[in-house]
Amino acid sequence: MKKRKLNKKSFDLPFSMLFAIIAGAFIILIAIYVTTKFISTEKQYDYAATAKSLANILNPVVNGLASASAIVPIEFKKETRIYLDCNVEFYQSPVFGRQTLGFSEESGLIKKWSAPENNISLYNKYIFGQEMMQAKKYNIFSKPFYMGYKVDDLVYIIPDSTKYCFVRAPENIEYEMSSFSFSNINLTKNINSCPKNSAAVCFDFNDAKCSILVNYDNEAYKTGSVTNNGQTVEYASASLLYAAIFSSINNYNCNIARLGNKIHLLGGVYKDKVELVKVKECGSLIEPYLDSIIEQSTNLTTAKLAGLLEEASLMDKTNCDSNCPIYNSEQC
Repeated sequence: MKKRKLNKKSFDLPFSMLFAIIAGAFIILIAIYVTTKFISTEKQYDYAATAKSLANILNPVVNGLASASAIVPIEFKKETRIYLDCNVEFYQSPVFGRQTLGFSEESGLIKKWSAPENNISLYNKYIFGQEMMQAKKYNIFSKPFYMGYKVDDLVYIIPDSTKYCFVRAPENIEYEMSSFSFSNINLTKNINSCPKNSAAVCFDFNDAKCSILVNYDNEAYKTGSVTNNGQTVEYASASLLYAAIFSSINNYNCNIARLGNKIHLLGGVYKDKVELVKVKECGSLIEPYLDSIIEQSTNLTTAKLAGLLEEASLMDKTNCDSNCPIYNSEQC
């Protein structure tokens, strides 16, 4: 059999192609690396800008007495996770503790969620929400919280992707929620009218379709309990009612303890003010109530809230009837 001679030039084309492939692949790898770095930097910038913007929005909001305030929703370019952490004690703020906000998004060819980045720590904010939320758009609103005197503005973060259906809510809650026009919160008198895949929040009644149960101790809904995923917490005031509905149990309990620390601290400030008005021969009779509130707010838990609010209501009446009111109140 005659052997076929191989033409050495026949190797030129494959070698050239191989060289082109290697060189091209190398260039592509460099391009991917540079692009990834650019995207990562851009993402870091977006997170930093969002974190700064969110921190500005979460600055204490000056609300009218007992009124809720809607905030412009935050919308990301793509689906984004927000991580919300709460800590009662922290070395930089032993009094108020802290909350941490983190962000992450899907990245890479396999669409893997990145670790939380650009975390921001907040020491004087009380943010209620789930520990991990995922959406492109988030609705935010705030409501002042009083325990006699104003304690702070509470902030609520609700992912637009989570749907709620408030069933037989009282008029004041229906009014507040409808004024926000949140697309993910529906109001109805009939649980069968709730949109599909929404969490039914049932007010003072139980049904197999209820996801969250709100029970109240009085017609004004000032005190009561909220049961979610088999866990029950107490609330006192409409501000904490919203907090109990929209936040995780851990987040809620942590912030109650943090609020207790601030109630305690402010109580001491107002006690000092009582002493000051005495010098001006204008006495105040709220000191015994302040002493009780300061004591009860120490290591505050949800079980103490109803008793604390009752004491605060008595203090409010005394403060409003006084010729020398010590603080501004919802009641006068």
